[in-house]
Amino acid sequence: FAQVYERYYQDKYEYGAKKLSESSRNCTRSAYGHCQALYDKIYCRLKKEDFQKILLEKDNSGNLLSHAMQEHIRNLFRQMDRYALQNDIIQKGYTSFVEITVEDDDEQGVPFTDAELRILWNHKDVPFVDTILIYCYSGWRINELARMPLAAIDLEVKTFTGGLKNRYSRNRTVPIHSAIYDMVTARYDPGFKSLIYHDT
Repeated sequence: FAQVYERYYQDKYEYGAKKLSESSRNCTRSAYGHCQALYDKIYCRLKKEDFQKILLEKDNSGNLLSHAMQEHIRNLFRQMDRYALQNDIIQKGYTSFVEITVEDDDEQGVPFTDAELRILWNHKDVPFVDTILIYCYSGWRINELARMPLAAIDLEVKTFTGGLKNRYSRNRTVPIHSAIYDMVTARYDPGFKSLIYHDT
């Protein structure tokens, strides 16, 4: 298993045509870290139950792995199987039968109500409330705006250009809402790399 992983990892991240993010690498390495029970096993002898047992293991707190981590592990298994099939390491893949054992626990964002937005506007001069309002009225994910270079913010044309998650969300242009324009200009300081991160 460990040898197939090393070959798969190199194929995906070192030789692959697509440049993949450091976040993707970290997810893959983290998922692999939970597979220690498989490291020394002969890959072509592994069956569905061998893979499934990994998802049934518990973390240091005695809880089952989170839904998100189980997803990462299952994705790793499926991608390794695909690599192994393509390279005649296995004749049949069993990881497509592996099931996530916990309910989806991803927290979904809940928009602020009009009343909550009014509270923010009433306290807009409190430090960092402007940041929350900029996020509310621009729709950027936290890291998208936090990492956005100042050059991607055009105060004359009144637009942000950026995005991180995938090819559909990268390099998209979003107008700067008139309600937050003054906050954006007040925060815009060429002495810093980001609109959000000032003095660390």
